[in-house]
Amino acid sequence: MPAKRDLTGFRSGHIVVISYAGRYKYGGSQWLCRCELCGSEFVRKAQVIYEGQKTCGVKCGVAESNRSRTIHGRWRAPEYEAWHSIKERCFNKNSESWKHYGGRGITMCDEWINDPVSFLEHVGVRPSNKHSIDRIDNNRGYEPGNVRWATRSEQARNMSTTIVYEYRGEVKSLCDWADIFGLGLNQVRTRWYKGIRGDKLFSPVKKYKLRRL
Repeated sequence: MPAKRDLTGFRSGHIVVISYAGRYKYGGSQWLCRCELCGSEFVRKAQVIYEGQKTCGVKCGVAESNRSRTIHGRWRAPEYEAWHSIKERCFNKNSESWKHYGGRGITMCDEWINDPVSFLEHVGVRPSNKHSIDRIDNNRGYEPGNVRWATRSEQARNMSTTIVYEYRGEVKSLCDWADIFGLGLNQVRTRWYKGIRGDKLFSPVKKYKLRRL
């Protein structure tokens, strides 16, 4: 007897339903599933899938509420989320970021599309929670040799919109100049777009004392 509803392709967290697996002894339907975190395949009842189980709970043992735990000693949820986010912005036209990535030809290499472990082996474990995935050459896609973990300031230096400025005989990005003078990048950019140049562009921020009434 077939299932009342086809759950093939249904997703719950990191679990993807692959195919119908018959009915268990009490009459309910069962489904063959795959955990995208560890790649294991297993059979689950439809009720368990509907209830929102997020991981297989067999091999990876990763609780959705504890993203810092490792999987098989090497796989961490932040790395998986980075891989998944790349796929979303490259291939999902409903993603808000698609127009800036997949929409302009930025894609993920075939080697990584269905193999998050291969992706992890190339990029390694995220160094800190201040790092995120960055493309070294913004005109190329997510592929070996063009992907790294980088901080926001490192990524700002790598953007196609990076402003380069010559000051006192040296040429640096505004991000680098801001670091040298201990200023915020947004503050320096604001001054730049107002037409401020020279010493005033990097002058210290005035600190005002509150007057006592």
